[in-house]
Amino acid sequence: MEYTLKTLVVYVGIGSLVLPGCGTNGDEATVDPAPIADVVERVHDAPDESSRDAAIEELALRAPDALPEIREIVRETQSPAVRGRLVKALGNVKDYDSVELLLGLLDDESVDVRREAHASLRELFGIDVHYEADGDEVARHAAIRRYRDFWKGKKNSKLIEWGKNPEKARQSLEKQVRFQ
Repeated sequence: MEYTLKTLVVYVGIGSLVLPGCGTNGDEATVDPAPIADVVERVHDAPDESSRDAAIEELALRAPDALPEIREIVRETQSPAVRGRLVKALGNVKDYDSVELLLGLLDDESVDVRREAHASLRELFGIDVHYEADGDEVARHAAIRRYRDFWKGKKNSKLIEWGKNPEKARQSLEKQVRFQ
């Protein structure tokens, strides 16, 4: 993936960009960012909270290229702040492969993580089952069941398949239009 000079400013602003291979792309400079594995290592081995936050933000910005790594960190980290930020990234990129993880996080110990998981599921599903992250446990679990039931009925549908692979969806729709 190439990043434009505008993105470079964001990365430099968070202090986490390696500048190996600069080139040009039209009128804008491009930069090859650090490998995802290096960013993940910085998340785990950051010397201080500020450095860790910068690495997390970089990982979130690069979410489409780092989904397996983000899911793993969300599962393993003890930090609600890290889970919350990366859960938000999963919803922003509409990662349907993370739905089961997000459903589990609706029952996280942290209200903020539950809130982000709910926002991500609303983004993915386009519905709200009246889940309240800070609501009582019985009401939360009833809403979680509604989300799980909805997902059970939709997870093998064409729309979800197309959501996972927009290029395949575009090709399928073009094929249908040609035959009409």
